[in-house]
Amino acid sequence: MTVNGGHAQIAWGNDTADQTQRQVELVAPGYEELARVVTKLLADIGELKLAGDEAAEARSNAEAILNEVVKDEPNRSVIRRGLTMIKGLVAPLAAGVRGAVTAESSEAARNLIDALGEAFQ
Repeated sequence: MTVNGGHAQIAWGNDTADQTQRQVELVAPGYEELARVVTKLLADIGELKLAGDEAAEARSNAEAILNEVVKDEPNRSVIRRGLTMIKGLVAPLAAGVRGAVTAESSEAARNLIDALGEAFQ
């Protein structure tokens, strides 16, 4: 077995694994609100009821944004691309066009899109 990475975690030989990893990095000035909104998205992603692989895709884009905002000079194109993907994934929920959408998940999706737009101009 080969393991690469500065913060790799591995578990085997058990039925379940519960691993936690904490990493603290400073957010670039001017990106603090965006980092807060994206972090909240990651914490609440299950409440959005995204279909299929969409939750994983939203999570991946959110993590890419967070990885970018801790750089000395964040690349706004990377951030914009990630935000566009996330908004595209949650837009059908905000519009209420998904079959399993509730009023609460639709409102949460609208609030998320608004918060992301306000956090990144």
